Amino acid sequence: METHRARQRKHHSTNTPLSNKVCVFTVALIKKQRQKRITINPVLYISPLYFYPFFISWMSPLSLSLSLSLSLSLSLSLSLSLSEKSFRECLLSRFFVWHLLWLSVMQLRHYLFIGTLNPMLHRLTAGEPSLVSQYINAFAITQLCGVLCAPWNGLIMDRHKGKPRAAGETEQEADLRASVLSLFLTALQCLLFSVCASTPYLPLQYLTFILQVLNRSFLYGGNAAFISVAFPSCHFGKLYGLVMALSAVFSLLQYPCFALVKEVLGGDPLYVNVGLTVLSLLAFIHPLSVYLHCRRLASQRSKDLTASS
Repeated sequence: METHRARQRKHHSTNTPLSNKVCVFTVALIKKQRQKRITINPVLYISPLYFYPFFISWMSPLSLSLSLSLSLSLSLSLSLSLSEKSFRECLLSRFFVWHLLWLSVMQLRHYLFIGTLNPMLHRLTAGEPSLVSQYINAFAITQLCGVLCAPWNGLIMDRHKGKPRAAGETEQEADLRASVLSLFLTALQCLLFSVCASTPYLPLQYLTFILQVLNRSFLYGGNAAFISVAFPSCHFGKLYGLVMALSAVFSLLQYPCFALVKEVLGGDPLYVNVGLTVLSLLAFIHPLSVYLHCRRLASQRSKDLTASS
């Protein structure tokens, strides 16, 4: 009996350091991977953690629950860290480039419209001060209505909330799929707004003012919403600030356009408006890219489900 008990004590004392060493080694290895951003096959980490509890249970039943909980928590944290994109990967992604173009083109269109509004109204009203004042006041009043237009884009983005998702579809995929309609409607509003602004018909400018304020509400709300959906939340502040800064740099093109209208075109912004209308067609690339991405994910998911069944 004494010999058997001594063997059991020796057996448990040799198992405890081994479990501690393996756990400490695994944690140190994961920290090293996170710090140096080394791309390592996660199977090299996870497979020992799944087989190790069975090895421990064969040697020491008392350490099974501890080692199993440690292995599951470590493998879960590892999978989360590997699935999260770095800031550089987000910056060089297709989504970020097309989203930047989508925002920059429409923002430039709005700035040029506001900058050329007064000379355009003077030309369309033949310099009548009362009519110019009337349309300027109408434009100012419609800007206040942007508060009423802002929630509509959020309703479009969140229309899938509460509805059952497709089999195997993640929440991010559902959010991306819902954002396609918002991105497309924003680009379509900008196109219609630009066409109305380019048409030299005075009463039509009331519709131009309504489309302008509606599109501006959709533009900035959809910008922040898409960044929060398409990229990791830890990079939201950096990506949002960077996309706003780069779009502001792109908007500096308005000054050569102003000089072109004033010096070359004699104050008539018609040709510049037509050119910007054509340029606004580039904004449709972004929703098309997101739609194709979502359709590719759906087809891949259906293939996986078919193969598994």
